[in-house]
Amino acid sequence: MKVHSEDLKNVQVDSSNSKTKKVLTYLTNFCNNTSIHGFRYLAESRRPVSEKIWWLVILCGCFYMCGNLIASTLKRRDENPIFTSSSLNPGYLWDVPFPAVTICSEIKIKKSMYDVNNHIAKIREKNITDEEKNRVLGVMLFCELPLPRYKHTAVDLQTLDYILAHAPTMKEVIWHALPFKYLDLFSPTLTNFGLCYSFNMLDKNELFTEVTYLHKNHSIHRKSSHWNIDKNYDEIQNATIPQRASEFTKFQLFLKAKGADVNGFCNLMLGFKLILHHPAEFPTLAPSYIPISVDSTHNIWIKPELTITSQKLESYEPSKRSCVYSHERRLKFFKIYTKHNCKLECIANSTLEQCNCIPYYLPHEQGTKICGMRQQKCMELAKEKAFKMVKSKENRKIFRECNCLPLCTSITYHTENYEARNFADPRLENRSQINFMFKDEELQVMERQELFSNSDFWASCGGLLGLFTGFSVVSLAEIIYFSTIRWIHDFWRAGKGKCCRNKESGKRNVNEKE
Repeated sequence: MKVHSEDLKNVQVDSSNSKTKKVLTYLTNFCNNTSIHGFRYLAESRRPVSEKIWWLVILCGCFYMCGNLIASTLKRRDENPIFTSSSLNPGYLWDVPFPAVTICSEIKIKKSMYDVNNHIAKIREKNITDEEKNRVLGVMLFCELPLPRYKHTAVDLQTLDYILAHAPTMKEVIWHALPFKYLDLFSPTLTNFGLCYSFNMLDKNELFTEVTYLHKNHSIHRKSSHWNIDKNYDEIQNATIPQRASEFTKFQLFLKAKGADVNGFCNLMLGFKLILHHPAEFPTLAPSYIPISVDSTHNIWIKPELTITSQKLESYEPSKRSCVYSHERRLKFFKIYTKHNCKLECIANSTLEQCNCIPYYLPHEQGTKICGMRQQKCMELAKEKAFKMVKSKENRKIFRECNCLPLCTSITYHTENYEARNFADPRLENRSQINFMFKDEELQVMERQELFSNSDFWASCGGLLGLFTGFSVVSLAEIIYFSTIRWIHDFWRAGKGKCCRNKESGKRNVNEKE
């Protein structure tokens, strides 16, 4: 018996048509049984094609809008995964340390020990030794002297130490402090304002690393207790550094200045600069300070603000949560990471790279050159560039560590200064009194939280899907059911039925032959 090719083609066409009909029948069953809105109108056999096209357009539009909104929600979750709001749990002053207090006198160099005007006159008369000339050049780091030709590129440490030895001592600046024990806890600190004195700041052995060089014995007092900056300072004790804050904390400072020590070109007025900062931060290049005038009383009202981070954000990348824990970022010069310390180190590295020297008030290694006034412009440019995005490959090495994010547990000390001039006693001339007080026993606590948790995200997506399509978890189960379980079951039944039909037809053929 011969089989023609046309017959084979007809058989193949019939087979393909049969498969297509099965697929269409299967999709029709899904449309008629699914809980997703609109699909059953596509499967109605007696409805005109125009209606089915209309419903197809509606469904495509709904799915498109729903997809765009879900993509927008996903993008917002990735770009802004957190938000900061007031914490539901109140805080109290005892939960945070008392701020570090740094006092800087406007008198950089005492006129009684070093008269700047006399040395300027000697330079103009060309009647000065090389040693005296170097000292004048060192003084230019602290005073704006009218000697543009004599600016130099570097200052030796001996000259710097000589000049600092002529600055007002702590006993000459701080008259006394209440309670009196606090007077012993002040330590000399070298800042961009000259030689200052700090209270309640960490000891240099706890603040700086071993590679950091500090002039003489600055920032040395006594060690603090072992407290964790990431755990809201839970382990701070009352009798250690840093001191605890309390509404009952009474801290008074009495400062003094001698009018006879006013040095021309170094300072034209008497007074002080007061810097309140975190105990683990170095006060140089502080973003702000409080001017303290003489013959007056200053009432400094302090209002701390504590920012904490939800534990749910610990698994996030620092760039996503916009903060870092102290153990996630290591600095070269500081043992404790803070945003301010990170900025100081960034400026120091940038200045050293571009100017081949370092300002005297920034942390550096021993043997590093100290910049002179000739490098003043270079230092300013390095400071500006340290916080800019640098795209060139050759400069990425300098600035790759300048992404200074805030700590996940950080404290900001907001202050209000009320000044009153009430010194009528001539014996108290050129003296200032500073009273530190807290506005409230309660503490403002801000908390970083997830903007979209997993449950919030899925709830938002589910709401959008339900709004536009009526899609739910049951709908997803239906899709899985029709694409797996039901398909396998129908396939198995179809195969079993075909097998049974083949057996029956075989039996009939045998009987017919018999």
